[in-house]
Amino acid sequence: MNLLKIFLFPLLLILNIIHLSIILVRNLLHDFNFFKKTKFKINIISVGSLKFGGAGKTPLVEYLIKVLNNNNVAILSRGYKRKTKGFIIS
Repeated sequence: MNLLKIFLFPLLLILNIIHLSIILVRNLLHDFNFFKKTKFKINIISVGSLKFGGAGKTPLVEYLIKVLNNNNVAILSRGYKRKTKGFIIS
């Protein structure tokens, strides 16, 4: 097992450097207004991540609904394993 770690460490290090370089370039492009920005007159909370299941996104949204119950709250969800496109209002 230790031998595997020794061989995989350089690969992991290279992948980490590539990832950090991509993030740095993306952030610089945002700083120089290369990407279009959209401003909204309302507050928006976005809950999501690159992690798939088990990250606790649904319980967090449920908590936010309870905390913000005195305000107008709308939830926009793509839907779990949804195959169709567009919005469904329910």
